[in-house]
Amino acid sequence: MPRSSLAPNPGLMGIPRAASKDYAKTTPPVMLERPARNGRPPTSSLAEVEMIGSARPETLIEKLSRREELLDSKQVVGLLGVHITTLQLWTRRGDIPFLKVGHSVRFDPAQLAQWLGKRQVGV
Repeated sequence: MPRSSLAPNPGLMGIPRAASKDYAKTTPPVMLERPARNGRPPTSSLAEVEMIGSARPETLIEKLSRREELLDSKQVVGLLGVHITTLQLWTRRGDIPFLKVGHSVRFDPAQLAQWLGKRQVGV
């Protein structure tokens, strides 16, 4: 294929211009989110999967109590929705249960679930 037919194309690198135009005409747009149903915002497929077979979604404490492997700081930050600096402060002060594995900080999911259970309000 001649070099000139592979002119740079910002959206489709390496595809000849004529082919990319034809492709754009025949291909329907890809939907990234589901449309809203009944005026409610779109739901994630993970939430729908958790709702199948159960009357209510599984709580974070229930999910943690089923896990067996130790969690690292990034995983705990993602689960709790706090900043990494906040988690580091909690570990320095001993506010949250953790384990030292070499130079790494790890969290036992069962202890973390128990710690969260003590802090539940309005249950």
